Amino acid sequence: MQIITDITGCPQILPRQKLGACFGSAFLAAVGSGYFKDSEEIGAWTAIEEEIIPNPEASTIYQETYEKYRDLYSSTRHLLK
Repeated sequence: MQIITDITGCPQILPRQKLGACFGSAFLAAVGSGYFKDSEEIGAWTAIEEEIIPNPEASTIYQETYEKYRDLYSSTRHLLK
């Protein structure tokens, strides 16, 4: 999760509940059926387990490495036939 956060530069908030899509679908159905007045109420039903913050040093390294990868790919692309 840290690598994704560092590469994208976007913090991630991880919920304690790990059911994923079915849990989210249930919340959206509750909003759609009027059980919740809006999606903001979902926050009262979920608990945050962890927030992952981008590491600026790692982000810089990933960006520099990606640029090297792109340069290398461009110079060797013709070999990949």
